[in-house]
Formats: sequence, C-alpha cells, structure tokens
Amino acid sequence: MDHYIAKSFTMEKNDFFKREIISYYLLDYGQQFRSENNKNEGTGFLNVLQNKKETESEKTINKAKEIVSSYFIMFITNILYKNHKLPEKEIEYNGEMIPSKDGEHKWNVICMPREKKDIPDNMYMFSKCIYSVFENNSLKKISSVGSGRDYIKRIINTQENKASYIGETFDTCQFDVNKISGRYILLVHDIYRKGNNDVEDCIETLYMLGAKEVIFLAIARAGS
Repeated sequence: MDHYIAKSFTMEKNDFFKREIISYYLLDYGQQFRSENNKNEGTGFLNVLQNKKETESEKTINKAKEIVSSYFIMFITNILYKNHKLPEKEIEYNGEMIPSKDGEHKWNVICMPREKKDIPDNMYMFSKCIYSVFENNSLKKISSVGSGRDYIKRIINTQENKASYIGETFDTCQFDVNKISGRYILLVHDIYRKGNNDVEDCIETLYMLGAKEVIFLAIARAGS
C-alpha cells in the first residue's frame, strides 16, 4: 500500500448537519475495476466485507479484513496520532492538576451503525474489522486511541445508506451517553456517499449528546 494518501474534505452544512468538521477519506470508491478473479482489487474489498448474500470465500474475506486493518492503522499512525494531538492525562482545574476521566484523553473510535439492528457475524464485517484492531493490540503503542465499540447500537431498522429524516440516528439507536459526553470521537465508515446524510445525521447526534470533538474517516468516498 505504498500509494496510501489520506485526503481531507469538507462536509457542507445542510439541514442534517450544522457545523463543519475535519474529514478524511483514503480511496476514491469504484474507480478501479473489481474483477471476479480478484474481488479485493481497487475498492472491491469493501464490497467483500459487506457480503450481503453470504457468498464470499473465507480466503477472500480474510484478505479484505487485512486490507481494511492496514489502511486504518496507517491512518491512525500517520494522520491522527501526528496531526491531532490531545491534552495530557492531567487537566487543570481551579489551579490544580487533576487526572482526566478514562477516555477523555483518547480518540474514541466509533463505527457508523449499520441499517439493520440484527446482522449475522459473517455479514457486514467492516465494523468488526475496525474494532478487532484494538482487540488484537495492533495499536498498543498508541495510548491516545481506543475502541468505542459499545457507544452506539442500532435498535430500529432503517433504510440502507440514507437518512430518511433529521434525527433518525437519535431515534433508531441506543447510546452510552456517559462514554460519548466530553469525549473526542473518530467516526469511521466504509464508504461515504455525499447527499445520503446518514453520516451527517450521526455526527450531529454525537455533538448533541455532548461529544467534545468529532473527526470523520471514510475508507472510500463515492462521488466528488
């Protein structure tokens, strides 16, 4: 992956989204041909991890997981860790230095919740792949990044890749507000599609629940 380049972009304000945030994507979605002989070619590995029809081989899936993990780790080490430093674990309060709460000095990684509340383990594996980076201690040398696996959970089904109305994330998900409030959040998604507003609605909800700062990362971006 010597061609790795993280590109920044701006999410424009709209009815779903009332602020501009720092956003990144790593690949242009679909620009390279995805052949049946190499389903992980280009951005095909993202389609493999969706595996909606449960048809992909274990070998193909494992390769796709490896690609996603590598891209994510490179982003954390080359961009987030270097360019978005956080305050030290001790914070000043009334002239005295006191320890901050657990998680307040970290970027807490949250994956976009999927549209369906109940998804089999062998389908929609992108989120599991991102969180496994922490479970496997692949980032153990970087203490300023942690998993937010249990921060958001979909409890009501929604339509695919599109926010139907403003506030849909809040209405259809369950949140651990204590773990979101006052925290720095890195929201991660496999494919960002401008105009669908699912990501924008989720970011706005995180701020409404008290997130201190949110940065967004898409492995791939569709459209310009």
